Parts: sequence; structure tokens; C-alpha cells
Amino acid sequence: MICSKGLDYLREMEHGVVAMVGSGKQGKSSSLHSLIAYCQPDRPVCMLDPMDIPIEIYPDNYSHVKKATDVPVGSICVIEDVNRAFSSRGSSRDNTLQSWLGIISHRSNLVCFTSQNLASTDLEFARSQDYLILSKKMCGEDIKYERDGNRGAQAIANYWISEAEKIKDCHPKSWVYFQRFNECVSIELVPWWTEAHSKMFREVKL
Repeated sequence: MICSKGLDYLREMEHGVVAMVGSGKQGKSSSLHSLIAYCQPDRPVCMLDPMDIPIEIYPDNYSHVKKATDVPVGSICVIEDVNRAFSSRGSSRDNTLQSWLGIISHRSNLVCFTSQNLASTDLEFARSQDYLILSKKMCGEDIKYERDGNRGAQAIANYWISEAEKIKDCHPKSWVYFQRFNECVSIELVPWWTEAHSKMFREVKL
């Protein structure tokens, strides 16, 4: 078992928000799903997406809903590329997100999402009861337009991930930086992950 404060904390999260942030093609989705399988393997996982995603390619404990209000009690909710489902300033016009996040502790929902940067992510997620930011590498252009509150932390994450990538026994894209705990952890890929998962939206109709 990996010795990690971040992983230990994630194992105990019954509710809250986990953000996996980094530039495209850095392994955000694969690491997020692998973390869920490693830290909380017995919980049901619900993919929240407004489109008809191919949920059949995921394990049997996965389901799919199109609305936040339909996320099952007790499940881990995964939102891929979160600004597609909730735009960066959407909560200022519609209180659905605010209302839902306000009761995830009552419903025992852990909300996990991927995003290329937090500048494009609704601030309501950051106002959750417990908010854990996990970083993948972020390119210079993405950092340039990142929110002030995350720009410095992301630069630190880039440094430590670059250092960790020198360890040849681990895949370069396996590294995740836990901002709160200032640690880099290599996350082994779940055995069921394939190219179809990496390109889940390839055949989805817009």
C-alpha cells in the first residue's frame, strides 16, 4: 500500500469535491478513475454528463445520469471536463449547482471532476464543505490564464511532477500532485482502462 497523506485523506472522504486539474492529454481522467478504484473501490460511481456517453464501457458499478438532481445517494459523482456540464459563471444565473452542492454532505456524495484549469470552473465547487485539488502538469499558456489563487500552487505542482518524472519505474503521466499535502503520488492505472475511455466523446453526438 502506498504511504501517502493525500491517499489516506481521499479514502476517508464520504462527501466533498475533488478537482483533477491540468492541461489536455496529461492523464487527468485515467488518474481520477484509478484513484477512485484504489481509494474507494466499494462505492458506486455515477457519471454526470448531459450527453449520451457510452457508459457500457465502464465497470458494472458505474451508472450515468444527465442531471445533478438524479445522482444517487451515497455515490461518487464523476464529471468529465466539468465546464461542459456547468459553465464557469453558470451558478450566477441558475442556482441548481449551488443547491446541489449544498446538500452533498447530507446525500453522502463525493463529487470528482476534471478541468484544464480552474479559471473555467464555477466557483461554487470551491465553496464546497471540503475541496481537494489534485494537479497534473499544466502548460504555460494554461497557467497564464489560471485563477490567481491557483497559479502559484500549479507552478509548484509542475516542478514536483517534473522531478518525479525522472523516476523511470513509473509512467510519466501517472503522477498526481496533492496541493493540500504538498506531495506527488504515482497512481497505477486501473486494468480496465482503454483507448475507448480516453476518447469517450469520440462518437458522442453533439
